[in-house]
Amino acid sequence: MHDFSRWIFAGIAFLFGIIALFVAARGGPENPVAYYGGLLFFAFAVGFMFYLIKLYFDQPKHNH
Repeated sequence: MHDFSRWIFAGIAFLFGIIALFVAARGGPENPVAYYGGLLFFAFAVGFMFYLIKLYFDQPKHNH
């Protein structure tokens, strides 16, 4: 995976994570599926971004 595509995936994950937090905030006690689903999807988005950071730091260094 190229560096530019990682930036795109991280941006999309960030956007979906923020949207998931809004869904969780709107869910509240009257709709626990939206609340817990939004929190779970936010946690997935944060985990995915940490995975992308791990991929960046695990790649070998290029000396030019």
